[in-house]
Formats: sequence, structure tokens, C-alpha cells
Amino acid sequence: NNNGTVNAFGLAKGISELKKVLKSEDTFVFYFSGHGNETGLILSDGQINQQNVINYIDKIDCKNKIMFIDCCYSGNFKTECAKHISFEQSVEKFAGYGTAVYASSSADEVSRLDENGKCSIFTSALSAALILPDIVHKGRIELTDIYKNTQNIICQWNKNNPDKKQNPIFRSSIGGTVYFDVSEYKSYKPKKIYIQTDKYIITDIKPLSNANEKRFAVFVVLK
Repeated sequence: NNNGTVNAFGLAKGISELKKVLKSEDTFVFYFSGHGNETGLILSDGQINQQNVINYIDKIDCKNKIMFIDCCYSGNFKTECAKHISFEQSVEKFAGYGTAVYASSSADEVSRLDENGKCSIFTSALSAALILPDIVHKGRIELTDIYKNTQNIICQWNKNNPDKKQNPIFRSSIGGTVYFDVSEYKSYKPKKIYIQTDKYIITDIKPLSNANEKRFAVFVVLK
């Protein structure tokens, strides 16, 4: 909604609207980051059963569905077993079809914030995994590599924070893996800037960005 709330009707409507425009070869990605309990996702007007959401998305008529669920107890779900290849199907037709669910914690664990308290551990690890330089192969990244790298980052978190462990759960009925095309990353290079006014001169601007924030240093000479 425009006021920032997400209720059960709004969530269902949003998925239904996307469902109408999806094509058979499309990939549908669902990402929920919020609160949850042992039975469902907690929204602004109450809760909705998590398994019902997964089952509904699983029935969408597109090539594959990928769900990221980042909330407490999110590992409390099940997926269908991987489909079998019939003699009439080719490997090319089978590969990449199905549903994958990646939950931030097991069925009896809470999902925590990272050390900065600004982002969840799972979302923070997933974001870091997506930009690792070795994840891109020939202009594409694989869902399995995203999963493996995210697991490695969270495994290190668990070692460093034994009292705040959480164990993400990944289940998939997708044959093979899913590929995402990515454009080549080019670091930002600011142009040489020189601005002079009656009161000051801007002689240069340099980036000081880090993983969490975009920052720039402005070099100013006062007159």
C-alpha cells in the first residue's frame, strides 16, 4: 500500500497481478523480509500461512519460481520432490524448471539482525554473496552458487557468534540450476570537478563508499 503497510489482501493481489503477465519461460522471484512465527508470515493486519503462500506461488505457470523467506521460523515448509524426466522430455526442456525456497532459518530458530542492527543476517549475507567476484561465469550467475556462497558467509557468522546461530534451509524441485544474466560490473569513477563561487572553491570529489553506505568526500577551499 501507499502508506507502507502490507496486508494479506495486498500481498495476494500483488502476486495475482504479476501472475497475469508472466510468460512460460519467465522466472518469478518472491522475496519476503519481515516477521514470522511457527505457522506463518506476519503482515500488517495479522498473519498468513507460509505454506499456503509457497503452494500458491508453486502453481504459477512459468518456468521456475524462486522464493526467499527471511523471517523467524521460516524453515517450516515443504516442497514437492523434483520431477522425473520422461522419455519424451529432453534434458534442455527439463533443466531449470521447478520451484526453489531459501529460508533464513530452520523451523525452530529465530532470524536475527546483523552486527550493525540495520539488516538481517540472511539478507546481508545474500547481498554480499551476489557481488563476490568469483560468482560470475561467462556473464551469468547460478542459483546454486548464490546458495553456496550465502551458506559460507552465514557459516562464518555462526562461528563468530555461537550464541546467535541460525541455519538457513534450501529446498528445491528444480532440475539442475537456474542462471541469471548479469552485466559486467564497472566501478564508479567520478569526473574531475572544479567549481568556483564567491565564497568557496570545490577542487575535487572522491568516493568513500563501503558495503553499507554510498559516500563522497568533497574537498573545499574557503575564500
